[in-house]
Amino acid sequence: MCFTENSVKNLHKWNWDGDVIIHNPIVPSSRPAVGEAPGDEYDIDVREFLVTEKNALIQRVLKKDIERFIRVELKGRPAFFRSKKERSFDYRAHVILAWVSENIAYLDRETKDSWQFPDETIHLKTGDCDDRALLLASLLISSGVSTFNVRVALGQVEMTGNGKTEKFDHLWVMYKSESGHWTLLEPLVSSNPDMDREAFAKLPGSEDCFGSQDVEIATEYVPHYMFNDCHLWGVLIPGKQQNFQKELINRKNRSKWSRFNPKFAGEVHRGILRAALNEAPADVQKAIDRYFSRAIFGFIGPIVDDFDRGKYNPMIHFDNCFITESWDLVNQHLTKFKNEGNLDDFFCAAHSIADFYAHTSYVHFAKIVQQPDEKNDYPLLFDPKNPGFDRVPSYYPAQSPAVGFDLTGNQFTVNKKYWKGGDKSAIAKYWDGKIISGRYAQPDDTWAGLESFVTEGILSVIPKELLSSPDFDKRGWTPHHNEIAVDNQKIPASHVLYNNANNDRLNRENFKNQLKWRTNAAIEHVRKAYNENRKP
Repeated sequence: MCFTENSVKNLHKWNWDGDVIIHNPIVPSSRPAVGEAPGDEYDIDVREFLVTEKNALIQRVLKKDIERFIRVELKGRPAFFRSKKERSFDYRAHVILAWVSENIAYLDRETKDSWQFPDETIHLKTGDCDDRALLLASLLISSGVSTFNVRVALGQVEMTGNGKTEKFDHLWVMYKSESGHWTLLEPLVSSNPDMDREAFAKLPGSEDCFGSQDVEIATEYVPHYMFNDCHLWGVLIPGKQQNFQKELINRKNRSKWSRFNPKFAGEVHRGILRAALNEAPADVQKAIDRYFSRAIFGFIGPIVDDFDRGKYNPMIHFDNCFITESWDLVNQHLTKFKNEGNLDDFFCAAHSIADFYAHTSYVHFAKIVQQPDEKNDYPLLFDPKNPGFDRVPSYYPAQSPAVGFDLTGNQFTVNKKYWKGGDKSAIAKYWDGKIISGRYAQPDDTWAGLESFVTEGILSVIPKELLSSPDFDKRGWTPHHNEIAVDNQKIPASHVLYNNANNDRLNRENFKNQLKWRTNAAIEHVRKAYNENRKP
């Protein structure tokens, strides 16, 4: 998937060739010299962040890694990628975008920092949006794409949806296609151009897409600066007085570029399904990948599945403490799967089962069964008739001091629309003895950041009938989903509940333990659900 014409606005109103050449392209690097302490950053020519065809390491990536990627992953033709035939340059650009997206893992940095040079990004195999964009542009130029058909743009992304507008600093790549149109190559997008020369030639009108998905959101890219390995340009903004050289030497400007925070929950879900169904018939295993695609709407995040991209229903995800209701929905889907054999119903149930373990507090209080190999330790699978608790859920620190799930203090946030202040022991008392999950997509409560603005604030809307339920305000008292859920491989910056300070095998406050237990339980429960409900 990628952007549709309706989702990206005014892309062609900007002069991507550049308005004003800045003859002194020296900027603060935010990098200390080797051996020097942070705080003693040196200036740099911004063009040095791009490398050309003379760089042997980049050439090795092009000739070895990317050509193998074309043969093995894309089932394409490396000879066409290297050629100068019609449409081969466009094909080259999209293959390089796909390779960077697939092979350079997104690194969620909690603080702003200096850009990595492309050689560093290749070595680390990780980078944020800035680092991926610089590598992407370098690979394009080194592959033979004219440097004057490549721009690295620095500016803002403006996103509008459901009456909300937010602006985010960003860095991206523009590529002039063979037809002469400037095309957006978003460094966060993950594409899969599974095509050869003939398939590429059959692409419909929009040359910067491999597919599309309509979304009710408008996105505008507003460049402030652009550069390649030859020049740095300033972009004229109508009605604004601009002194580009003065702005460049302001060190505060270099530190403003913020990071996006894509989720990896889709990768976790897909891994759970593959492990749970490893002995299922081949057609069932093959069907798994049909439910997963790159990005929520071709922009944010790497892998997501259809149930995260579809119309939001908190019961599918066990959000907002709808525990009983969510299990009722799981059982409805499993019953339909058992009676009708529809895999859509099973995969929806499987997604929800995995989310139960990832999003709720069950595993925090469940009995953990130790195995000979501690990687296989698991909590007892949840049974509503006989929950496998090691201790009854309690959110009072005095009653559960070793468990560390305290709703009475300031460890977690609350939705201030529903919690008007007072003694928070009332929160713990209300939820005492119950499994809870984090609040999500509640009114006036969208988490900070671009991803949350889109996924939670725009694309996720709680149905009105649930918002009007008598006890919905109590669901606003619980921690936010981002503070307590365990659905990432690493601890997100917004997570509060767990840490990696104590690696003891049975430490419940250890994030790695929680991820291991929840993943193992999800795999076993999904496998059990499939075996018990499949048609003979």
